[in-house]
Amino acid sequence: MELHNLEAAMAGAPLSEDVKVTVFIDGVRMGPVQTELFRRQPNTFNEAVHIAMLEDHCVRSAQGHTPHVEASEGPTP
Repeated sequence: MELHNLEAAMAGAPLSEDVKVTVFIDGVRMGPVQTELFRRQPNTFNEAVHIAMLEDHCVRSAQGHTPHVEASEGPTP
């Protein structure tokens, strides 16, 4: 998972929490996860990772539970 790789790469960096959070958010692909991070404005790197992982899980769960629509039994064109 990309979030784990980014988290591991930044864990040892001697940066302030604000910089870590900003770099992390900028490194997340544009989409629902990044939007949620901007909306929630985490104060710490760990909080940002936690929010991102929860949102990623929600997005993946929602995509996995899309209803399957059966083809109609009408005439074929």
